[in-house]
Amino acid sequence: MKIRLTTLTFALLWVPTFALAWQVELHGDLAMERLSGQSVSALDAGFVAEHGALKVGWNVPIRADLTNTRLRRRDWDERGEWSRLLPTISWKRPTDDGRLTDFQLRLGPTSGATMGHGSIIRDYRSALLVDHFKSALQVDVDAKGVGLQVLIADVTQASLIASRLFFRPRVGAAKAHGLTIGITAAADRKAPVNNRLNAQGTAVSLTSQLPDQDHAPLVIAGIDVSLPFSINEAHHLVPYVDLNVATVSEGGGGGVHAGLWWSYQVADLSLRARWELRATQGSYRAGWMDDFYELERIQLGSDGPKAQVWLGRRGLRLLGHLTELNARWRGWAFKGLWETWHSAPNAPDDTATLRLQTPVLWNAQGHLSWSMRPGSAQHALSMATHWQSRGPWHAFVRINRTWAAQDGRFDQVWNGAIGGGMRWRW
Repeated sequence: MKIRLTTLTFALLWVPTFALAWQVELHGDLAMERLSGQSVSALDAGFVAEHGALKVGWNVPIRADLTNTRLRRRDWDERGEWSRLLPTISWKRPTDDGRLTDFQLRLGPTSGATMGHGSIIRDYRSALLVDHFKSALQVDVDAKGVGLQVLIADVTQASLIASRLFFRPRVGAAKAHGLTIGITAAADRKAPVNNRLNAQGTAVSLTSQLPDQDHAPLVIAGIDVSLPFSINEAHHLVPYVDLNVATVSEGGGGGVHAGLWWSYQVADLSLRARWELRATQGSYRAGWMDDFYELERIQLGSDGPKAQVWLGRRGLRLLGHLTELNARWRGWAFKGLWETWHSAPNAPDDTATLRLQTPVLWNAQGHLSWSMRPGSAQHALSMATHWQSRGPWHAFVRINRTWAAQDGRFDQVWNGAIGGGMRWRW
């Protein structure tokens, strides 16, 4: 009896203490949306719980077609889309000495996964396409002398897997200051390589509206070396070199990347800029798995799959540049990126990205992004504004020009949403 009374007393004291250690948020949104030519009503309800470095969230996203008041079928017609029902989990322990993190785990749609200098995987987004949702698993470990990055881009199928092992070697009894050597390998186990055609020579589409395609493994691997050093407390430079090779279907190729990162940070101003020169040969593409890979692996511009297009350029030797700028100042955030290639027969088109985030002004915050992709008039645009009252009420407006698949082909469409909701925190 004494043991039971002690246990009960401990539980009564521990439960309130445990509850107070967590920060909990409940939220619910209602919206009217226009998606891929459909008018839908949307309900999004869930919670977020935080305890130190651990953050767990769960949402129930429900969209109903207004024409028949049924759940929107295109939200659930692929295996990966059922991962919407999984909780999002993140656990991050950051460091202050320029390294990645001691440990980071994230389960949920990626907001922009990058490995190393981004020559293979740069800003990858698993949930880029609204009709083809995917949740990813990311793990980052940095133990000063050695580190590991792992990305599984779709937890339901693991079709895209990547990892990077890096270490900082020792020179004599001391470690070479900042010298980092990394080895990266990425594999798209079922990369589309061409569209299947029917007897009339037209593309065949699946029930998900995606094109019916033949697939083959795509493997990209490389080694990178960087040596950061400080000019003073505010200025830092990181020269680096990446060597990569790729193989897919009946072709392959390789590339060399040589770049320089410059960073400047003082008070509330942060600047990061880089310039990179890349030379490629054969069917290798610099930054192959970038932020638009989920689209372009299926359809690059108005052509076929990305792998097929690059197999068609396997005899070319190309020289190109990448220029990037990231800036943060008093709540403002800006990113600009431009990739260009020297003129050559059948050379790839330039790509560019601009992103802007405003500080919170009059309880509202805005986001704007624009991207230019290969192909004629392939421009993506996204604008969003979110307003939060002093109480629980909030409202939002979103407009974007993106891609949607219909009858086996991606074309650009305008999507939009307007809505509001409530949020409680304690």
